[in-house]
Amino acid sequence: MFGYVAEYQGKLVGLVNCINHEHGWHMKQVVYLQDLYVDGRARQAGIGQKLVEAVYAYADQNDKANVYWTTKTSNHTARKLYDRIGVQTDFIKYQR
Repeated sequence: MFGYVAEYQGKLVGLVNCINHEHGWHMKQVVYLQDLYVDGRARQAGIGQKLVEAVYAYADQNDKANVYWTTKTSNHTARKLYDRIGVQTDFIKYQR
C-alpha cells in the first residue's frame, strides 16, 4: 500500500491511497487506486488530477501494468475528472 497527500495554500487538502497487487490478466502487478479525496474548499484547483498523475508516475516508474479505480455512477463531479484522465471500461462491479 502507498499513498500521497496534497497541500494547497499551506493546508493539507487531499490524499490518495493505492494498493499494488497481482492480476490474473497481466504478468506485471497493477495498481488499484483505492481512495482519492480532495477537500471541498480546494476542489477545482487541479489537486485531484495531480494526485492521480502522481499515481500514474509511480506506476510507470515501477513497471506496473496499469492503474484502475472505481467510482459511483452518481459521482458526477469526480467523473468529469476521470473522463479526462482515464478510460471508462465496460465492466460492472458485483459483490457479495
